[in-house]
Amino acid sequence: MTDTIKQLNDLYIIQRKKYLIQYPKQYITCQAGDARNGKKTKPLTDWHLENHLNGEFTVGTFGGVFKTKFITFDVDYHDKQMAKWIIYKIESIS
Repeated sequence: MTDTIKQLNDLYIIQRKKYLIQYPKQYITCQAGDARNGKKTKPLTDWHLENHLNGEFTVGTFGGVFKTKFITFDVDYHDKQMAKWIIYKIESIS
C-alpha cells in the first residue's frame, strides 16, 4: 500500500490544501485551515489516500492554478467487460 500511495503522491498530487471527500450521498470540499465542526481542517494526507484505496471514500484533488498532472476517470462497475467498454468509449471521444 505504501508504494501505491507514494505513486499517487508523485504522479497525481500537486497541492494538499484544497481537496474533496466524497461519500455515497454527499461530498465535502476541504480547505486546510478552515474551521469545520469546531476543528481546523487538515491538509490532504497519506491517511486520506490510504482510506480512499481501502474504499472508505473518494478523494478528489485540485490542480495548480495553471496546470494539472493528468486526468483520471474512475469507472465503478463490477462487470469487468462493461467497465472496459465504458473506458473504450471515453477514449474514443478524446
